[in-house]
Formats: sequence, structure tokens, C-alpha cells
Amino acid sequence: MVAVLVFMQSPVHAAVSSVSGLLVWSLTGEPWAVSVSMASGVLIDADYFLNNTKCVSKIFHAWEWCLILGLLVVFMDFPWWGLAAATGYGLHIVSDQMSHHRGYFWYFISFRVWVLRTRNREDLHVH
Repeated sequence: MVAVLVFMQSPVHAAVSSVSGLLVWSLTGEPWAVSVSMASGVLIDADYFLNNTKCVSKIFHAWEWCLILGLLVVFMDFPWWGLAAATGYGLHIVSDQMSHHRGYFWYFISFRVWVLRTRNREDLHVH
């Protein structure tokens, strides 16, 4: 089931990431930006194969990584590959956030850790 879900979403993420790569290519003149953007926008879904039992295990699906990647790009003086990776990754998170309707904070891994910890604690009190 997980493989089917990833396979169905990959074309959408590849399309969105290729558009962002084309944008970075047009701004920087680097054609490899398309490949880097597509890789960062599609390979995020690798976390579906790591452990599909808890949502917190989707470690690559998190706004925190987008923030860290964005800060690295700024501090490294905006390298073309950083812009491509950040846009591909960021648009993946944005498209998931918009299409999965899981609430405003679900794509923050810190929120998922807090929610699951609270749920587990409540489960212990019920039994």
C-alpha cells in the first residue's frame, strides 16, 4: 500500500519540482538545477519506506528541514544547487500540506513528536 501511495504521488512531485528547477535554471543559468530540484522534491518520499507505522517516522516531511535548508542557502550566499534543492524540497512540503488536509502544524516534526507523546501518555492512563 505504501509503495502504491508513493508511486501515485511521485509524478505530481516530479512535475512541481521540475517547474521549480526550470525557474532556478532561468535565474542562475545552471541546467543541473532541474535535476537537483527534482531529486530533492521526489526523494523526500523515501521516508515512507523507513517505517510506515507512525507518522512521526516521516522524518523528511518536516518544515524544520526546509528552514534549515533555507538558512544554509542564505549563509552559503545562494549557490544554484542550494536554491534548486530548497525549492524542490519546499514545494514538496507545500503541496503535501495543501493536499493532505492534516492541519496547519502536522508537517512540523516537533508537533508530531509532541502529539504522539501526548497520545501515548493518554493511552497509558486509560489502561
